[in-house]
Amino acid sequence: MARKRKPDNRDLPPNLYVRNNGYYCYRDPRTGKEYGVGSVKRMAINEAVAMNMQIFDQRHSLVDRINKVNTLSVTEWIARFKEKLHQRGLRPKRFKNIRKD
Repeated sequence: MARKRKPDNRDLPPNLYVRNNGYYCYRDPRTGKEYGVGSVKRMAINEAVAMNMQIFDQRHSLVDRINKVNTLSVTEWIARFKEKLHQRGLRPKRFKNIRKD
C-alpha cells in the first residue's frame, strides 16, 4: 500500500503530482508516461480531473445503449474471442484446456 500524500498535496486529484519547482505533472495510469500541465494549480487540477473522467468513465450512456451505438454484448464478445482463437491456429487440445479454465 502506498503512503498517504503530504498535507499540501491531499487536495490534488489522482494521477496529478507536483515537482520540486512547483510544476504539475499528470501521469497516465495506462502507460505511466508523464505530461506537464503547467504551474497554475487550478488549471492543472481541471486538466487532471477531465483526463481522469475520460479514462475511468468507460460506461455507455443510456441514450447510446438504447440506440445501440458501439455497444458489444457479452455473447458477441465471446463469439469474437472464439474467432480470434481459431485464427491463431491453436491445436484442438488447447481448446479443451481453455474450456476447463
